[in-house]
Parts: sequence; structure tokens; C-alpha cells
Amino acid sequence: MSKMITKGIKKKFDELGLLDSVEEIEFYYTEHSKRYIKKLKSRPKKPPRLIGQNGLNYIQMALFRSKCLLQGSMHSLNNKNALISILSTRAHFEVTGGLALLLKNLEKYYDKKIDLDEITIFIEKITLGSKDKFTDQNQIPLNIPEPINVMKMIDAADTNHKRISGIREPIYRIMYDELSEFCHPNFCGISMGHEIENNRNVNYFDALEINKQNGPFVIHLSISAMTFLRLYDEILKLLEKNEEL
Repeated sequence: MSKMITKGIKKKFDELGLLDSVEEIEFYYTEHSKRYIKKLKSRPKKPPRLIGQNGLNYIQMALFRSKCLLQGSMHSLNNKNALISILSTRAHFEVTGGLALLLKNLEKYYDKKIDLDEITIFIEKITLGSKDKFTDQNQIPLNIPEPINVMKMIDAADTNHKRISGIREPIYRIMYDELSEFCHPNFCGISMGHEIENNRNVNYFDALEINKQNGPFVIHLSISAMTFLRLYDEILKLLEKNEEL
């Protein structure tokens, strides 16, 4: 990924004291390839439960989404479009939260706090949930589950972080809310493209380059990317221990 981030962009982040976060994102991006699976084949004999294959399918789809978002965020910075980079970062928090919520429910299942039907329904919802109600060839509505609220995913990331760090502050929700302020068309979201000169004149930008206001969001992306890979590995290890993959 080193070629994806230009020397000029790295120099700018270095000036802002943020080069370490950019290089961490590069590293996490390359780590995605080590976890890539080309094909998931059905077993000759159907296992007694499909938690393993369905869980593996979900984290592989999440892995692809995570990689695309990291790539998109860095490409946007190269193209002087910090706003799209921030949008991609917020979306990355959501896919990280999805893994956190899956891990939380798998642990509850293996601790016998929920039963097989409950974990099966959960994996179905997190994988297939949609507000769009598709129909079959006869225009009969398909039985598609409701999607899981994304804030439950963000909160699951905080629950996981609290467990491993002991820190009670909901840092993932705090960072997600910060990102949302710039993603929504309110003050932070629409004021990024101008500056006030001498309290009288307004200068409007024709591109949104990295500055002290938007540059620090690479820290958010680095944290989310690191957490994503850790959660991915924990889920895979749990499935390998308990399921037929």
C-alpha cells in the first residue's frame, strides 16, 4: 500500500505529527491479505450446525469491506478529498463494530447464555438483515430479517474495549460521534470547505486538503483498523476451536 499514499501526503502528515498513524494504516492494510480466503467450500457432509461456516463467511465479507474502506480513505486523501476519507473512516467503525457484536454473541453462546436458535438467528440478521424487502420471481416478499442497529455494533466495540483495557469511557462511540459531526451536513460537515479572513471575508476552497482540522481523523482510522484485525483473529480462533470449518 505504500504506493497508494503519496510522498506529498506523507510529508503533510509528518508536519502535523501524524505520520505514525498513516504508516500504521499501511501496515494494517497489508495484514488483510494474510487473512484472505479465496474460496469457502461446503463440506461433503453437512455439519450438525452451521455456525462455523456462516460465521467464517461473515468475517470474510467484513474483511473485504474493511480493506476497501482503508483503501478508499487513503485514495481520497491523495485526491485532496478529506471529507470522503472521513466518511470512509466512519463506515470502517461500523464494520469493526459488526465484528465486535458477532464476537460478543458467539461468546454468549459458548458460555451457554443463549441457545443455538438465538445465535443462528443473530448470524442470519447480521449477515442478511436489510430494510429492502426483496421479492421472488412471483413477486412474493422474501422473508428477510430486519437489520441490526449500527449503534449496537459501536457499543459492542466499547464493551470489548472496556473488557480488555479496563477503561470505562466509551471511546468508540465518542470517536464515532466525532466522525458523524463531519459526515452530516451540519456546522462541522459544511464548514470544512471555507475559511474566514480578518473576520470579514470568506474564502472558499476548491479542494479539501489535509489540515489541523481533518488530519487527526487518521488516528481514528488506525484505531479502528487495529481493532478490526484483533476481533477478526479472536472470532476465527473461537470458531476453529468450537466448530467444523
